[in-house]
Amino acid sequence: MRKFYLFTLITCFLLTPVFAQSADEVTKVIETKEVTAGQAAYFACTAAGTIKDTASEQTAFNTLKETLKLKASSESEVITCDQIAWIVSNTWDVKGSLMYLIVPSPRYAYKQLKADGVIPSNFDTKRKLTGHEFLNILTKCQEVYKLKNDTAKVEK
Repeated sequence: MRKFYLFTLITCFLLTPVFAQSADEVTKVIETKEVTAGQAAYFACTAAGTIKDTASEQTAFNTLKETLKLKASSESEVITCDQIAWIVSNTWDVKGSLMYLIVPSPRYAYKQLKADGVIPSNFDTKRKLTGHEFLNILTKCQEVYKLKNDTAKVEK
């Protein structure tokens, strides 16, 4: 019985830094005045399961830059609400409008998220979101949509 308790205690102690990493990222985003492309990419990629929680914002940004054709040139560049909508709509299974299906773009992704109530109606496409607003959008996405690929595998 003692071995079981000792094993459980050691396991909890060893796993603490893993959870602390993602908690640190959330804290960093909450304190952010304007969300960067790297931060948005990190949360989108970890939600989708394409990168590990311990990966850097640079790794996440490079992963999304290839597939989504982001306008941002670096992970430290501040991005706008329509770019965040584009990232989010490619992470979660957003059933778009007819125009979104014909011409998938940040503009129509933004309009669809706004129509679904994920993005507040008073937000403009070129608005630079605070960390708190960004996390609110991510939380709403998790409530409204399912991930595009529920069986996504994490890179090793």
